[in-house]
Amino acid sequence: MNDIILAAPLESINNILKIFNSLHIRLQFTMDIGIDDRLSFLDTMFLIEEQSLVFNEYRKITFFGKFLNFNSSLYYKRGG
Repeated sequence: MNDIILAAPLESINNILKIFNSLHIRLQFTMDIGIDDRLSFLDTMFLIEEQSLVFNEYRKITFFGKFLNFNSSLYYKRGG
């Protein structure tokens, strides 16, 4: 599993994490808790404003806006 978002009451999150981590010894989950009614997740900033959920684009400071062509990896793998 990779990248899960869950909304839960603040007083329940430690118990939920404990339950998730008890499912299998090789699965260990971590969590980030939103601060100031905001949480970044998969290039999206989730905001709580006036009891509504707002979605905005979020980019890390290391984002350059450059993307590799899908087929470029084939070129590099062949050494060509």
